[in-house]
This record gives sequence, C-alpha cells and structure tokens, in this order.
Amino acid sequence: AVESTLFKFTAPPVVQGTGLLIVDSGKPVNDIWMYLPATRRVRRIAGAEKSNWFMGTEFTHEDFEDYKTDAYTFRIEREDEACGEQQRCTVVRATAADATEREASGYGAKLYWIEKQTLYPVRIDYLDKSGAPAKRLDARRLQRLGSHWRPQVYEMRHLANGRMTRLTAVEREVDGALDDHLVSQQYLRSE
Repeated sequence: AVESTLFKFTAPPVVQGTGLLIVDSGKPVNDIWMYLPATRRVRRIAGAEKSNWFMGTEFTHEDFEDYKTDAYTFRIEREDEACGEQQRCTVVRATAADATEREASGYGAKLYWIEKQTLYPVRIDYLDKSGAPAKRLDARRLQRLGSHWRPQVYEMRHLANGRMTRLTAVEREVDGALDDHLVSQQYLRSE
C-alpha cells in the first residue's frame, strides 16, 4: 500500500506556498517532492538529500517523514520517565536496521519519548552518526481528534547553535474522506 503525506506552508512569507509531498510506497527510501513558488517547479529530493535542511529551518526533509517502522529496530531504554508537567513516558531507541535508510538518514539513532496516556511521541531526541545529541523535537498542546492524538505545536531545537523553529498546525482533519488528487504532485503545485 502507498501512503502519502502532503504539507503546505502558509506562513511566514518566506515559506508561504511551499509544499512537501512524501510518498511511502514500501521502498527503502521514501520519494520526497518539494514545490517552491519562486520557481513554480516540483523538484524530487533524492535519498542522499533528505538530511539537508528545509528552507533555513532547524528541520530537515527527513524530519517530515512518517515513521518507517519496518526500516528500524527498536529498544526500550527507560520506562515511567517524567516528560512534562504531569506526563510519564517510555523512552524507545530507534536505530536504522535497513542499510539504505542508515546511509540516507542524517541520524545515528532517534530516542522517542512516548507519552503513556496518549501513546504519542511528545519528544524526539535526534542523535548524530557518532551518537551525540544533535536536535530535539518537542510536541506540545496535544489534542484528541477522533481516536488520534495530535500536537498543535512542534518545536525543533538545534542543540549546537541554540536555534529553534516552531511549526504550528492551523487546521487539521483526521479520518475524513480524502481524494487522491489532494496528495499528488499536481495539488502540490497549487497555490
């Protein structure tokens, strides 16, 4: 089965109209397509480029991908760890088991802090290839949408330079009927 995810950015003006389409067709590395309004072109992001920075933010193209669970091995590091004002988390280490994913990824491992009540990863620690902490993602203001929990705010911190990028979800629909054209390269071009 093919799974597609499409992001359209509305603000700030520097990224307005930019879009990312991620297509997971079961191949070792996802197909990532990016639309830039300035050039009005859709460009494929090659596997080797997925660890490149996205539009001057602290996110890379890879950070927008869904979890490729079949390409990773998982190990519980700690349980019942404090991870917020009243939250408790299980910390799970994800390491790329698939050679293609391991080479394409900019990370040596990821630590997912999975909140016990919602089962949502409210924090992700990204470790570089040497195992040192490189970035940290915090997912804030969890909200229940149907049977799913989703954050309204994502904050990505680059630990070496101290910079932070905040993404805010303005609108979200879960479990609605979705026409295939809404996750296509043609729709990616629409502004």
